[in-house]
Amino acid sequence: AYFLSRLLLDPSASPLMYALETNQLGTGPALMDGVIDTTREIEFACGIEGSDPEHAAALESLALNTLKTVQKDWVDQETCESVLRQLELEQREVGGAGYPYGLQLCLRALTPAIHRADPIAYLDMDTALVGMREKIKDKQFIPQLIEELLLNNAHRVLLTLAPDNMLADNMMKQEKKQFADAKAAMTEAQKKASIAQNTAIDARQKQDEDMETLPKVTPQDVPESWHMAIGNTHGKGEQLVHTYAQPCNGLIYQDIVMPLSESAHWRYLPWFNACLTELGCGDDDYQAMQIKQYRASGGVGTSISFVADLGNTQSLKGYFSLTGKALKSQNKALAELMVTRLSKTRFDENARIKDMLHQYAESKRRSITGSGHSLAMLAAGSVHCSAENVEHQL
Repeated sequence: AYFLSRLLLDPSASPLMYALETNQLGTGPALMDGVIDTTREIEFACGIEGSDPEHAAALESLALNTLKTVQKDWVDQETCESVLRQLELEQREVGGAGYPYGLQLCLRALTPAIHRADPIAYLDMDTALVGMREKIKDKQFIPQLIEELLLNNAHRVLLTLAPDNMLADNMMKQEKKQFADAKAAMTEAQKKASIAQNTAIDARQKQDEDMETLPKVTPQDVPESWHMAIGNTHGKGEQLVHTYAQPCNGLIYQDIVMPLSESAHWRYLPWFNACLTELGCGDDDYQAMQIKQYRASGGVGTSISFVADLGNTQSLKGYFSLTGKALKSQNKALAELMVTRLSKTRFDENARIKDMLHQYAESKRRSITGSGHSLAMLAAGSVHCSAENVEHQL
């Protein structure tokens, strides 16, 4: 199921993802597209966002017709191998993602454990990958997989989610009614007790907290012997190559870092980043380039960072980074891909750029609800620190 999902949806040039990104029914693919494995019955989702309810039937037809086309036109061996390399890379990568890797493994193992499956087999894909490399040699394997899991599966639902503009007002009315009903049912003694309880809670919340009860990390807790391994440096001037030997579980990571001169165009960098790795290069259009990128790497991305001088917080340095990762066997291919991406990206694919900016804008709108505090903190800090001011503008 994972293999088939990746084949259909990764990367943008994949047949189903291409259909979801280029249709006129919505603004872009839905967040939950692909395999969902947290339930007892594994699910496969395919959808779009920024659409209208009346387009639901057209979307279903688009998805099913795309699957039938893929089933009819055999996917080449190299594409299948690329998907398996991506699965292997994801299993090998040890990442933080905001919390300890060990905890990530525990949470991943939770789903099979809850449903009485073997968590170890779920975490260790090596055996399954060996078997899959043999299965993909059979040209009927993928068509049969599409037929069995998707096309010939009547256990399917067409789900439409539409926002209710009156939701907040209706909830407020319901809450006021519940409050009025509860108050009407209370005796005078209960009302006095409730007022006293709220007064006590208010007084407790206004007390100064005892900060000594919190655990602390001090300089004495950090071992003096800890250090980052020194790497090797080659080249001269700005064309320096630094290499660091680190245990990365069979993966390699490459970064191209470039200083940014101060410019009024900094504000456009997020748009530039949203498009750079999604466009074509040289004679290749974005679909062909996406396939090359997928085959050579585990992903190529961009980032911007701004660092204030230690002695002067108003003095700012900006850096643009192009980053990539791959299996060790793909080291050279990744390096060549990143140089090509940086030097030959095409900015004449206007329709593709428009699609990517629509998706970027939609993701930004979606992130506002859960980012209220951080956005407010950034706005407040922007008047005190150059770095935060630039971040706020971006």
